[in-house]
Amino acid sequence: MKEKIICVCAGRIFRQNIDIIKNSYTIMALADNKKAGETVEGFQCIGIERITSYDYDKIVICSTSYEAAIKRQLLDLEIPENKICSIKHLINQLYHIVDMDKYETDKNSYIKKSMEQRAVNFLYDKENEMPMLTDYRESAGNVDEHYFLMDILMAREVAKRRPGKHFDIGSRIDGFISHLLAAGIDTTVIDIRPLCEINAGEGIKLSFIQADAANLNNIPDYSVKSLSALHSIEHFGLGRYGDEIDPEAHLKAVYAMTRVLSPGGYLYFAVPVGKEEKLCFNAHRIFYPLTIIEYFGELKLEKMYLLHEMRYYEYNIGELREEKFGDVIGGYDCGLFIFKRDSY
Repeated sequence: MKEKIICVCAGRIFRQNIDIIKNSYTIMALADNKKAGETVEGFQCIGIERITSYDYDKIVICSTSYEAAIKRQLLDLEIPENKICSIKHLINQLYHIVDMDKYETDKNSYIKKSMEQRAVNFLYDKENEMPMLTDYRESAGNVDEHYFLMDILMAREVAKRRPGKHFDIGSRIDGFISHLLAAGIDTTVIDIRPLCEINAGEGIKLSFIQADAANLNNIPDYSVKSLSALHSIEHFGLGRYGDEIDPEAHLKAVYAMTRVLSPGGYLYFAVPVGKEEKLCFNAHRIFYPLTIIEYFGELKLEKMYLLHEMRYYEYNIGELREEKFGDVIGGYDCGLFIFKRDSY
């Protein structure tokens, strides 16, 4: 008899592995708060809080990006930790024999062809053997639903205006920041955590200031022409990154960014947005889009991008105030806001 499982997070990883999971287990339900009520791969999605009403042997977290946060949710529901496992652990168990067979077949084929071709370089040597068993069944790359599009769209917006100097607060170094450096934009990152400065030559230079970005005390008023904070402010004051607990830290950061932005300057800002505002302690806050407009009342909004299920939608200020995003926005999407300061 097959074990009964509940899969949490009905996204890309679940869909990629649905066949081998169905062949090995009985899927009792899919749990995904963002897709509750929807049907995915023939299964009805439920909210995570409903898991305890089902009969199951184990719960599989089908997400790598949010595995820790989902596990905390499950533990809060008093689900035994020994009944929770990751999709990577489950798949590796299911594929282990297949992976080993493929490895041995490939190795023997390489040895045989080396002999047939009378190769003299890069011959198989057991002493240097380094089995890599799972790469062939993984995707060519990991595309995060928010960061991939966010970093491209916002880097494109910054590059379009070609600032002489750009400051950033806590955005992704190997995404947005690297895009700016590739475009030859002089960039300084501000973060509460340490980061080494980079000067690789040929204009690839990244400066760094370690500071509390909730106040920007070392930056004068109206002195910054180009500033960004992508997927960072929602974490402020929650202690997740070693900062002090402060329920109003995000508001202080909004005030600080508004204070330092110069006339004619641009602010590129992104946070999680959803139909309802909520705190998911200590991971992040989720904002309603109009709240962000109110926060930055001194600035003029030029546009907002809404990222929803790997697509982006563009809105102007009039469309936002009419809440035309209402038929698109879900429980956890990403809002990209481009503001400009017209005057002091």
